[in-house]
Amino acid sequence: MQVDRNVRDTLVANLERRLDLFHKDALQIIRQIAVADTVEGIMERKRCLLQFYVRRMPTGVDECYFCLHHKHMFRAECGKECAYAAVHGWCMDMDSTYRKIMNCKSALIESLELYYAGEQYGGEQKCGDIK
Repeated sequence: MQVDRNVRDTLVANLERRLDLFHKDALQIIRQIAVADTVEGIMERKRCLLQFYVRRMPTGVDECYFCLHHKHMFRAECGKECAYAAVHGWCMDMDSTYRKIMNCKSALIESLELYYAGEQYGGEQKCGDIK
């Protein structure tokens, strides 16, 4: 399959923009770790950072060559025209590779929540609003 240079360039620009935002937001959490007064505070922010990394994985339509190529045609017709879907299944199908990745992503976020569930935070700021 020959690369569409316009799609590739759009993808690269989107990934670079996302990286810039990712870095800025991750650095904010790291700075919160740097000023934490308790181990519990450090652990809570570290959990937030790990969950942030998972949530911000570049798996959206703006970071997908095929979605960009098909102009975000995230509909049933996409599965008929998309070369990725031909190999991995239409992204919205429950048994597609993409859906499996999203399920694993959700499971990892939940596991990270459980990993730090026993900590005593004593009023430390939580990270529930970080997406």
